[in-house]
Amino acid sequence: RQARTQILAEAKVAASQGDTATAAILRSGSGARQTEAIGEAASHAVVSTNIPGANRIYQGSGPYTLDAIYETAEGTAVVESKGLGWRTRARLETTAVGGGQRAEQGTVTYLRAKLQNMIDRSGTDRAVAERALEDLNNGNLRYYLSETRVPVEATEPLQTTLREFRTR
Repeated sequence: RQARTQILAEAKVAASQGDTATAAILRSGSGARQTEAIGEAASHAVVSTNIPGANRIYQGSGPYTLDAIYETAEGTAVVESKGLGWRTRARLETTAVGGGQRAEQGTVTYLRAKLQNMIDRSGTDRAVAERALEDLNNGNLRYYLSETRVPVEATEPLQTTLREFRTR
């Protein structure tokens, strides 16, 4: 709710400055989808640069899934991607893990819950998640957060960071 209020405030500022196109994008909610897409693309680029030989074997979409899973020389890498609009740090999601409890992105409990959600479905999600869970149990999984700040000015370069969560 607070994020939507902030976005609408930014839309108001953009409109007052005569930037009606930006104001319309912010009001429609498509600005968030665009920063998400930018974050995912930049995340793939930073993973390719920082994890030699990483091969993306899964690209998630929607709830109850992870953003991306890579096969690496060491086993598996799971990457959560965040495109940051006006925020300076990613807002991490939480998920229900049973017993009325919730777990935050970046924790092993969260990762296990998301992998289990994927296993509960059929098809590619299941096979990839089973492999990732096996690697997690064997200490061969690394879990990352990729954050890309989407600049205000189109001439500014994207800045993407990759930080590792603890899984052991």
